[in-house]
Amino acid sequence: MKSKDSIARNILVLSGILFAQNNWTYKSLGDMLSLSASRVHDAVKELVKSNLIVKTQDNIFKPIKKNCFEFFVYGIPYIFPLKIGGEVRGIPAFISAKPVSDKIVGNRIYVWPYSEGNTFGLSIEPIHKNVPKVAMVSDNLYMFFVILDCLRSNKRREKDIAKKELQKILNLQIIDENKHNNP
Repeated sequence: MKSKDSIARNILVLSGILFAQNNWTYKSLGDMLSLSASRVHDAVKELVKSNLIVKTQDNIFKPIKKNCFEFFVYGIPYIFPLKIGGEVRGIPAFISAKPVSDKIVGNRIYVWPYSEGNTFGLSIEPIHKNVPKVAMVSDNLYMFFVILDCLRSNKRREKDIAKKELQKILNLQIIDENKHNNP
């Protein structure tokens, strides 16, 4: 079984691939994610083995979007449940950041610990230690990691919002199982 650190790195790389689309090299993706090119290469090999991405005949790695959706929604909450800690300096996360903060108003501020952040709030352990740094340079990845935070929580409202946002990002039409179970 893979270590949580390598799974976290694979999730970080998969997230980068989703937003870089076909315009990336191991080095450019590594630079964007604050990882070495060799770490990105290792993660890509693992993602192919896991059926989350596929290598096309053109030697392009493409996400298998339906598999990614299922992994993010049903796998990540068990591997990386949301952990809330004490008050720290960081950058807004979970329901305190967009796109979720537009839909939910909370009394508390949640942050990913980050020394260069300018917000104080309850700490949320990010999926990977590089998430706050990556979020500061990519708005798309920032919002994506916020969505993953909501999927990691045990709160239905946050999960439902996150699923809808994830469907938009992946451009998927997913059947709402709740509508079919409740005539």
